Amino acid sequence: RFLAKNGKAFEVFLASNTYHYLPLHEKIAVITAFMQAASLREMFTTFDSTQSLIFCEEGLVQKSFMFLSAITMSVEYEENRIKNYLDHIPPPDVVVHVDASCRQCLERMLTRPEGLTDRLKKIDKKSIDKFLENSANHIQKIISWLNTKKEIEVLHVKNSSSISQAIENLEKKIMLL
Repeated sequence: RFLAKNGKAFEVFLASNTYHYLPLHEKIAVITAFMQAASLREMFTTFDSTQSLIFCEEGLVQKSFMFLSAITMSVEYEENRIKNYLDHIPPPDVVVHVDASCRQCLERMLTRPEGLTDRLKKIDKKSIDKFLENSANHIQKIISWLNTKKEIEVLHVKNSSSISQAIENLEKKIMLL
């Protein structure tokens, strides 16, 4: 049902240069993650959430990372395609921007039980660093785009200390909504 209503967003990704150059294992990873987020979003449309807050760790806005490749590193930033993708997904009410350094992100990925994401497991350290740098630039462009959308609230959480402190800061911001 999601693709029937919002398939243009997925079509934009499939038509991108990034998708064309992705190795098969990355195509499988990004399409699987997109479909999981889309299915979850579709489920929410049938749920009466008037008295509930629903948080997705990785929603459809985060899936704009499909346009970044961890392998080819020849990705041209497809800003117009990404904006087109974002314009065709159902907008969230709130996006939480967790601001952490690339170094912190890598340290946390390496210490979590599942380790690196599937997209990063098959590449060397230098390529991982470059991907994280590209990701940080991508996030800033997405935040800029989100800030132009008056119907989407963006909560910024600095994540330079403990995870519990970041969660506490986020909870305070949510209570102000």
